[in-house]
Amino acid sequence: MIGAFGAEDRAGSSAPLAADIRAKLPGVQVIRRVLDTNLAPSGEQTIIYDSDADDSDPHPKVAFLVGGRVVKLFDEFALVPHGGGFERYLSSCEFDLAKNHKALAIALTSGFNGAASAFAIIRWQSGHYQVVFAPIVGQGRMVFGPLRLELWNSLWEKPPYDCVWCLHRYVVTEYLWRNNRYVKAGSKRTTKIYDPEHVQNFPFWLERDSAKRNGSAN
Repeated sequence: MIGAFGAEDRAGSSAPLAADIRAKLPGVQVIRRVLDTNLAPSGEQTIIYDSDADDSDPHPKVAFLVGGRVVKLFDEFALVPHGGGFERYLSSCEFDLAKNHKALAIALTSGFNGAASAFAIIRWQSGHYQVVFAPIVGQGRMVFGPLRLELWNSLWEKPPYDCVWCLHRYVVTEYLWRNNRYVKAGSKRTTKIYDPEHVQNFPFWLERDSAKRNGSAN
């Protein structure tokens, strides 16, 4: 979806979905992804869709269905409470939040030029789906490890790194999952510079894959 110099010109095609399920989604325009997830003990169907036909401002939503019934719906204001508008769905993945406890991570772009990366982590707890972490950073990425994650945020420096889509260094902040929330544990600055288009286009990594591909953030 992120093209040269940040151009958002490659939105994915609509995913297939049964007509009876589609009819239960309020304001549905384009189905972006359909997942069988296991956040709740019994599992659920997760549907991510656009609720506006305007590709530049599609108002994404995330619906959780159990037994073919919508039990929870998150709109873009719940997913990106501090966004700049013009949110667009980018990617999603289910991951191990803790032992025997799954969560869903959603990545979106925000702002008219798409240079802001918004993330929402959704869990199920005591019968309720809830957003437990919703950071927004510049051209970012999340790297998942056991009971932890790293959040990448592009770092603006003196020339030649002062343009939005030029190569950037990143500030990498570690968060630990403690007492049912993410707690900031510290930050470090990369010595390498990265292409923000590539970072933002692949917003979710497992720790071992990220280390293999990028090397240490130090």
